[in-house]
This record gives sequence, structure tokens and C-alpha cells, in this order.
Amino acid sequence: MLSTYPGRTSASTETLAVCIDACFAYAQACTACADACLSEQSVAELVGFIRLDLDCADQCLATGAAVTRQTAADPQVLRASLAAYADACDRCATQYEGHARHGWSTAPSAPMPAAAASGPARR
Repeated sequence: MLSTYPGRTSASTETLAVCIDACFAYAQACTACADACLSEQSVAELVGFIRLDLDCADQCLATGAAVTRQTAADPQVLRASLAAYADACDRCATQYEGHARHGWSTAPSAPMPAAAASGPARR
């Protein structure tokens, strides 16, 4: 769909596609992780993890939607959204390291590509 956009985009269509796909893939992975945490026997110990997973998923969905909309895009708003997305993903990555130390099996499998972390820039 991006290739048919008639106006100027905030980045190359390939970069945008990778970023948007990563946002939605990570949102799904975080949601699945939160759901898996809810099935653990020690769910009470995972409340903070679950909250971070769901917050991260929401940030990923919002960022994916914002980056998808290219008409009159404000580069500063996109950069801020991408920075929040990257921060949330970094916090989740740190959280998942804790999962392994405690023997919990849940962790998202969708990586955040460098192109998504760097954000769109005006061409």
C-alpha cells in the first residue's frame, strides 16, 4: 500500500514497511507474552511484567499507526513516537532477560529492527 501513496513520504517505502511491520509484530508478541504470563502458576509475581507487556504493545500499535499515516506527517511527532516505541521495546528486552533467570518460559520473539529504532527522516 505504501508504494501507491501519491505524496512524499517521511522515509523510503522499504524503511517505512519494515518499521510498520516491526511495530505490529512486536505488539502481537508482547500481547502473546502477557497472555502467556497470565497462565503461569506464579502470575502474582508477573503483574509488573504483564503491565509492561501491555503498555509496550499499546505503544507499538500507536507507533505503527502513526508511521502508517504519511499525509502531513510531523517529523518531530514521528521521532518522539519512535523513541517511545524503542524505549518500551528496550524495557521489555530487559524484562525478558529476567524471565529466563526465574525460569519463566514467556518472551516475545519479534525483534525490533535497527531501521525502526532510527525512525523516519525526511528525504
